[in-house]
Amino acid sequence: MRARHLLLTPVLVFALGCREDRESPTAPEPTAAATAAAQALRFRQVSAGGRHGCGITRDDLAYCWGFNWAGQLGDGTTGDHFLPIAVQGGHRFKHVNVGYDHSCGVTTSNRAFCWGYNGSGQLGDGTTTNRSTPRAVAGGRAFRQVRAGAVHTCAITTSDVAFCWGAPGRLGEGTNNQRLKPAKVLGDTSGVSWAAATGTPAASRRTTRPTAGATTAMGRWATAPRGAFV
Repeated sequence: MRARHLLLTPVLVFALGCREDRESPTAPEPTAAATAAAQALRFRQVSAGGRHGCGITRDDLAYCWGFNWAGQLGDGTTGDHFLPIAVQGGHRFKHVNVGYDHSCGVTTSNRAFCWGYNGSGQLGDGTTTNRSTPRAVAGGRAFRQVRAGAVHTCAITTSDVAFCWGAPGRLGEGTNNQRLKPAKVLGDTSGVSWAAATGTPAASRRTTRPTAGATTAMGRWATAPRGAFV
């Protein structure tokens, strides 16, 4: 029995000696990517949606976090992430805006991209297919601002023309039709400086009003006080 014990002892010592010493100088160094990911991101703009959020860092990169069943985080997956994850595609964004289950942004080159849930065509790419990475809004227009709603999206071009797309009845293009691509908002909007693509425009920025009874992206304009939508 003693002889067997002596034979095992060198084997055990050898095995223990080969165990990785995580504190030794020869242990693997953290990668540059891991170090960068551990550092706090610096955001200059953020938007919160129904079940997720997105933001733009100081270097114009988009990050999203939260629930991701339809790809609304834009990282190429449908897995949830509870820390910011980089939006794929290599785009540089001016700003991002988050809807209920989709996200949109305008790049530094004034192009609109959307990703996530697309059941009503709210991504504006001409389909109703969900997208887990940014997809260019059809039409090739130059936009300066975009706003994502629950099931539709609106945006303003660099020449101050409003377009909307997605679910019917809220697009302001004069019909009750679904639009899978941007449709121009109708009505007499000459002299209007849109404060946002959705929501009530600031009264101080409005110099004229749409024709009474006209349907706009924000609602139906009636004989209400100037600057108010009903």
